[in-house]
Amino acid sequence: MSWYARWLKPFLKAENFPAMMTLLAGLAGAIALSTGWRGIGFGVSAVAWALLLLALTLIVQRSWTLANIESRLSAAAPGYFAKRADYFNPMAELKAAKGDGRTEAWLCSPTGRTWIQDYKPYWEDLHKRCKLTFIIMNPNAAAIEPTSAYFGVSPDILRGDIRSTLDCLSPLVKASQGLRRRKVAVYLLDQMPVMCIRYFRGGSKPDACSVELYPYRSIPPDRPGRRVDPVAEAHWLRVFRSHLQKLRGSCEEWDGEMDKLFPRTEVAALAGNGRSTRAASRRYVD
Repeated sequence: MSWYARWLKPFLKAENFPAMMTLLAGLAGAIALSTGWRGIGFGVSAVAWALLLLALTLIVQRSWTLANIESRLSAAAPGYFAKRADYFNPMAELKAAKGDGRTEAWLCSPTGRTWIQDYKPYWEDLHKRCKLTFIIMNPNAAAIEPTSAYFGVSPDILRGDIRSTLDCLSPLVKASQGLRRRKVAVYLLDQMPVMCIRYFRGGSKPDACSVELYPYRSIPPDRPGRRVDPVAEAHWLRVFRSHLQKLRGSCEEWDGEMDKLFPRTEVAALAGNGRSTRAASRRYVD
């Protein structure tokens, strides 16, 4: 029965059923035309049906292939990445950073909307003894247009999210400028970051890092990411720390002045777009 398993069994699968019907119709047409069985008209009709089924088969298989590719691109890698609910807990991470006595905290995100706006009091409390570095997108960068299209939002919404985030950070940045050691720095990135990275250093424990990827057609509830194990994955900690430092080196540091980024005529229009609420976290961008 090995020949059956090898040659016939695949045709009995649901995804191969159109191909099997095409083969049978073509075979019937070929027999009818070569033997004259039931006339030439029947053979021509069978061949025509076979061609139609072939076209349908190609369309269906192409559709299944694309759906399979999309599901693979959107799904987390088994055994490595997890769904957002398993690694995304800003309150817990910020509380742990304070409890561990962290001296340095990094955040890289397209807008920082969820992380910064929804948890502003935690950042204000943390920055009293910890240096904060934020890397978010420049609202005037050319990459805003393709980034907004990638996440399925309008450019105005993306700029509004960034503006309201900068509104939250502006007082901290300005207050830090008069200190001998600046404790809050914001860098504006001219491209879309390929992932959101949170990194905490110093204190009583090893470095802590969590990452969140932005795969094709991802939405927050299913967006893959993970917390990096500080012992087993110490190499990846160095990789992400180096990546953050390189991103910072390619960015323009922001001085906390809103008027330089947003003309006064745009401030009123954008002010309401990015005001974050917990319900807004269902949107694609963070």
